[in-house]
Formats: sequence, structure tokens, C-alpha cells
Amino acid sequence: MLQDVIDLHQSVDDGSYYEEQYWEEDNYYDDFSGISEEQKQRFTQLIAEADKLFFAGELEIAKQVYEKLTDLILYGDELQYTVDYEELEINWRETLSKYCRCVYETAPDADKAKWMRQALAVDRQHFSDGSEDLFPSLRDVFDARAGELAGWNDFLKQLRKNLRAAVSRRGILLHLEAAQWLDGLSGLAEEVRKKQAPVGYLFWLEQLRTHEAWKELAQAAHEALRAMPHDALRAEAAAQLSLAGERTGDKSLILQGRREQFFSKPIEDNLAALLREATAQQVSERELNKVLAYLEAAPKQKNPSDFSFLKIKIMLLLGRLQESYAAIDQKAAIGWSDEKRTTGAVYVSILLFLSQGHAQAKTIHSLFTRYINDRYSSNAFIVEAIRQRLLQISVASWHKEEWLKFVEHISVARAEQIVSNKYRKGYARGAEALGGYMECLILHEQRNQAAAFLDLKRNQQYKRYPAFRQELDTVVKNSPLLSGI
Repeated sequence: MLQDVIDLHQSVDDGSYYEEQYWEEDNYYDDFSGISEEQKQRFTQLIAEADKLFFAGELEIAKQVYEKLTDLILYGDELQYTVDYEELEINWRETLSKYCRCVYETAPDADKAKWMRQALAVDRQHFSDGSEDLFPSLRDVFDARAGELAGWNDFLKQLRKNLRAAVSRRGILLHLEAAQWLDGLSGLAEEVRKKQAPVGYLFWLEQLRTHEAWKELAQAAHEALRAMPHDALRAEAAAQLSLAGERTGDKSLILQGRREQFFSKPIEDNLAALLREATAQQVSERELNKVLAYLEAAPKQKNPSDFSFLKIKIMLLLGRLQESYAAIDQKAAIGWSDEKRTTGAVYVSILLFLSQGHAQAKTIHSLFTRYINDRYSSNAFIVEAIRQRLLQISVASWHKEEWLKFVEHISVARAEQIVSNKYRKGYARGAEALGGYMECLILHEQRNQAAAFLDLKRNQQYKRYPAFRQELDTVVKNSPLLSGI
């Protein structure tokens, strides 16, 4: 089997593999998974044969088969290309549990912890995010075959000692699992506090949740949040705090958990979860002020534009449109998909405010939905919350006049920069910006000015750009406010 796969990889390297195949143009690399269909079938059959040996008690032979086959696919030290293990219809966790059980039952008592450390892949370099989940827990190994395991407690003591200095995620988790098996939840808590490892805190919280120890879960989650750095793992611990609050009926814990989730991982979905809970508890403004203060005090970020965009959204949720306007680059008519996203968000927010969300302002609503959203994901709850908050704002008339001039400037500059650079893919966006401004004029009882503006842009300034004029005609046609001018 190993030689067959080595030969296959060699044929890919020398090109003979492709000469024997029929491929559509440029698609062969995408389809090569490191192992042929015939080899997949053979591998699956060999694993099935190893399973038969395992359940028949032929553990030494089964161990050798499992070891060779899993090493080949999961690590492939002798191969030139990685094999896509997901292509094989194998329950890897179950298969590796059986392999580890074979190792346990065939290892000398004195070397059991050492052999099992190797079989459990404590020191292996895992090959992709999430791949450690393929590997079994101690419970998986114990349950792989019916019947008691001789010397299990002695082995756990050996393994706990062996793994005490482990620093890998897998080594830490197995050490903690052994501690819990031997000394219960109190023993687990003691080891977690010694390790001070984020994955250890999460393991502890998961065990408390499994045991439905909700009060203890809340206490442990508080401890974890104090000890863990602000990152995605801490956000998981915060989610456990909210869960404990839900199970105990403590609303303050739910809210605190949602808040700490956002502090740990400041993304829009976490903001939405916090805002939903805060709204339900009628403390939304208080919580939004807290998260805004947190973001303003946060150190420099890897993605400052994402951070700034999120801050602008929170300011809009608070109804601080004037502050948001003051915070942006008021001349940035393009670049709204990246660094200048804040300008785009405030521009469409001002459009929505000036139109008061008029149902027939179709262009403005379209612009708002597009540019208030994140470039990679959107949260409908946040979008609607900003929309509703903007419609509650009241400002002086001179602010409205200033913002209408801003909208004109940005709309004109956006269209001009797109058209003058002959960026054909952006013509629709440039035309839509002009359409949004014209809808604003009509809603502010300046219909004649809107008609004159359309004539200027369509029939004079851009008369030599038929493709852009076509996009502008489409915007006018699709808008109930513009179609009659």
C-alpha cells in the first residue's frame, strides 16, 4: 500500500500521471487528493480487516495494521504530497481509539505511559486547524472495547506524571483528563490552576457544563476570564458564563458573558448578541457606551480599519451621527471596501437620516444596506438597529444643510473618479451614488434641482459615456422618486 502511494506521487512528479488521465483544462491539480480511488477502497478494506482482528482479540496484529495505515495517511513522512484524509470514509477518532487500545493492552506495564504518549500523538506536529479532534481522548480509548482495563488507575498515575510538563494543547488536555479521572472535578480544578493554560480552563468549563454544575460553572468562568488573554478562546469561556446565567436564571451573568465575549473577540456577531440581550434587559445604551469605551482604550490592532468600522457602527447605534461625521475622512469618495469603509458607512447613514427612511427612496435603502455592512459578513440585527436609531435623531437645520452638501460632494466625486478612470465594473456604484443624492433633493422639496442635476450629469458631463449613462438610466427607472423627473 505504501509503495503504491509512493509510486503514484512519483508519477505526479514526473508527469506520467497526467498522461494517463483525461482532464479538463487546468483542473488536474484541484482533483488530486494524494491517493487514487482504488487506493481509497483498498485502504478502507484494510481498516475493516484490522477492525475484525481487533474485536477478535488479535491486538498485536491489529496494532501493526492500524499504525502503518494511519501513519501513511495522517502523516505521510515518506510521501511527496499530502493525502487528504477527509477523502476517506473513515471514522478516524474511532479507528485511532482502537489503535491506542491495542497499544495499551500490548505494552509492558513499565512502559505503558511512554508507549501511550506516542500512540496518543502528544508530541506529533498536527497538520491543520481542528485536526487534533481526530485523535481520541482517554475515555475513547477506555470505551473502544467492552470489558475492564487491567491496571487503568496505575496507568493514569504514570501518564499524569509523564505529561506534567507537556506544553502542547493535546498534552495538556490529556494530562487534565487523567487528573479528573483520578481525583474528580476538584482535582481537575487544582491542575488547571497550576497549568494556567487557556485550553485547560476551557476543558474545566466543559466538564462542569457536562455535569450541569451551573453555579460552579459561573464561578469557574469568572476565574477563567480573569486568567485568560483577550482572544477567541476567552470568548468561549465568556459564552460559558452566559450559559450558566441562563441555567440559573441570573440575567446579570448572561449580560456579563455577552459583554466579555465581545471584549475577547470584538466582531459584529458578538456585538449583536450583546445588543440583543441588553435590549431585552433595557440597558442597551449603557452597554453600547461600555463597549465603545473599551474599543477606544484598546491598544493598536492588527486590522485598524476593521476596528474603526466597528467603532463607527457603535457610535451610530448610539445615535451619535454628528460625532461619526466628524471622525471620518469627509473627502474619501472611493475605497469604501477597505480603509475608507467608515466614510461609506457615515455617508449612507446621512442619506438615510436626510430621507427619514422614506419607503420610496429605493436607491438610498440599497446604498445603506450595502455600505453599512461588513465586507465579509453582515448582521441583519445590527443593520436594522442602526436604521431604527438613525430615524430617531434630531439635529439643527444647519446640520442638515451641511450634510446635504456633503452628500452632493461625495456623490459627484465618487461618480467622477469611477468614470474618469474608466472603471467599468464600478459604473453601477457611481450611478447609484448620484441617484441617492437626487432622491435626497426630491425629499427636501428640490425636485427641479434634481431634474437639472440629472440633465447635467446624463446629457452633458457624461454624454460620451454610454455605458455609464445606461447605468444611470437603470437607477432612475428603478426609483419611484426619480422615474418621473
